[in-house]
Amino acid sequence: MTEKTRYHHGDLRRSLLDAAAELLREEGEAGLSMRQLAARVGVSRTAPYHHFKDKQELLCAIAEEGFRRYIEVLSLDAGNLSEQRLQRFVREYLDFALDNVEYYDLMFGSRLWKSPGLPKP
Repeated sequence: MTEKTRYHHGDLRRSLLDAAAELLREEGEAGLSMRQLAARVGVSRTAPYHHFKDKQELLCAIAEEGFRRYIEVLSLDAGNLSEQRLQRFVREYLDFALDNVEYYDLMFGSRLWKSPGLPKP
């Protein structure tokens, strides 16, 4: 981690992502603003822009974090796909969706991925 991404309270990018996920859970996407995020974390209004170009880029980063977390909880072994394993997978998928709404909506909702300004692969 470079010195530019570290602050007195640790990793600011990580703090911003965590606080943004909390705001999404509490108030939904409409309630999340870069200004409110900065206030929640206790940094200047411009600090989040050193890590995220805009709210869209922040939301994409939150969705990316959601996919990381999702992969960690999955236990699907395609080579051993019994009915019991499939049922376990479905339970894990639903548990993740219900326990991580702030990530799930960004990961699988169509609005974020249909937004203009997303980088082309």
